[in-house]
Amino acid sequence: MTLGQCVIGRDGKDMNTIIEEVEAAQAKVYSGSYVGTGTYGSGSPNTISVQGTPKMAFIAESGSSSGLMWGGSPTVGNVTFNAVDGNLTWYASSASAQYNTTGTNYYYMILV
Repeated sequence: MTLGQCVIGRDGKDMNTIIEEVEAAQAKVYSGSYVGTGTYGSGSPNTISVQGTPKMAFIAESGSSSGLMWGGSPTVGNVTFNAVDGNLTWYASSASAQYNTTGTNYYYMILV
C-alpha cells in the first residue's frame, strides 16, 4: 500500500485518485501559427488538429491588434465553427473573414 493510498482526502478518495482526477481535468492550451492559403467557404475550411475537444480559440493576424475569438457557439459574426474531438474547423464567405488570406501569417491559441 502506498502513502497516497493511506491518506484519505475529499469525498473519501485516496490521494492517488484525487491527483489522477486533477491531472485529467486540467485544460490544455495549443498554440501555433499558419500561413493563409487564400481558400475559403464550407468546402475549404481551416482546420487545426488538437488532442481533445476544443472549447475556446483565439486567432489573430500577425501584427494585428485584433482577432477572432470563439467560445463554443456555432458562429461568430459570419464565421461558422465546428469543434469535434481532435479538430477545430471554421469557414466564412471570404478568405479575409476566414482568417486565411494568401501569404498572411496567423497565430492561434486553442483551449481544450
